[in-house]
Amino acid sequence: MNTQLMFFCGISLISSLLFAEDSNANTDQPNAKAYKAYLMTFAWPEKNTVEHIEYEELLSLKATPKFENQEEGNKANNRSNSADIAPINNPFGSYQNKIKSGVKVLTNNTWTLIFNGRGHSLTHQFNSNPLASGYAELQGSIKIKLGRYLESDIQLNHYKFNFITAEKDTIKSTENDTSSIPTSLLTIHQRNKTASKKLNYIDHPTIGALLYFEPMDIEEAIQQQALENLMSNIQKISNTNTLN
Repeated sequence: MNTQLMFFCGISLISSLLFAEDSNANTDQPNAKAYKAYLMTFAWPEKNTVEHIEYEELLSLKATPKFENQEEGNKANNRSNSADIAPINNPFGSYQNKIKSGVKVLTNNTWTLIFNGRGHSLTHQFNSNPLASGYAELQGSIKIKLGRYLESDIQLNHYKFNFITAEKDTIKSTENDTSSIPTSLLTIHQRNKTASKKLNYIDHPTIGALLYFEPMDIEEAIQQQALENLMSNIQKISNTNTLN
């Protein structure tokens, strides 16, 4: 670790501690709730889908997001996205091992959620591993609202790609192909309402999802968010140093 990285890590640590203190002040109310959220999405094999799903042809890529620092950046965003203060068992661990031979796991995210009270909502963005071209097969967002139950509004954009090589009439399906571009789009909108500690399967003929919420102690959640911010800042600094 070079001197610059160590310096910024120190700054990030101080900022994270200050953030934890501020968060404690903002969430010091009787109705505040905290949860660990888990969301995993996966694609069903086309041969197993009996329904015909219509994709919309993309006439322009202007509205299609691209992602930089594909490998390292996405690892930070789409895994259990930072260290935990206390070990928390990922409820999808055993499921992923069981289903990955039959489906393609696209994303596997965890977030620490702190709600000030009922009616408060939080939104998170996520995406699958981008190809070398910067485009991702799946891009989405989840908005979670605390009510009597945990209410989730999930938006998914699933893309189909055309892989072009220099050789005529050759299709190359590799994630290392910089010429791979999305050609069609399927937009999926799903809503879900659940209590915590219940595994939810969100069904769709093309993209399936598993959703789970684990209650957390408020103080532990505040510290966890501070740690996640620290790890995220360190990752960004490390990526910048690698590019330079």
